[in-house]
Amino acid sequence: MAGKKTMETPLVDFSFIYEMAGNDTQYMYDIINLYLSTFPEKLNELEKQVKETDNYVAIEKLVHFLKSGSSVIKIRDMYDGLVGMEILAKAQTGKEGLLATLDNILTNFRQAMPLLVAEREKYRN
Repeated sequence: MAGKKTMETPLVDFSFIYEMAGNDTQYMYDIINLYLSTFPEKLNELEKQVKETDNYVAIEKLVHFLKSGSSVIKIRDMYDGLVGMEILAKAQTGKEGLLATLDNILTNFRQAMPLLVAEREKYRN
């Protein structure tokens, strides 16, 4: 079947915030800017906690925070990965699973960053 493409989930899905914002470009800018000003820092904290500690309570809190942002601006596999990480953190087990899921989340987030910045800049006044 040459030439047939499979439908792949887009790396970043902004449809939810488009729906919330309507035609309010300032709202779009503010939401994406808020995401970019908080999410990367918390994701870095999560990476440090998972790689350097066994502090499952801190991991669970960070994952819970990140889940909220990832339900608004959807990056491929982010929300589902965070849900899985939260389950492992609550059970205080699965360090290997936490690390593997975190690696996937970080890879997708790093690929998505330029798209997020570009999208934000479309709405800069």
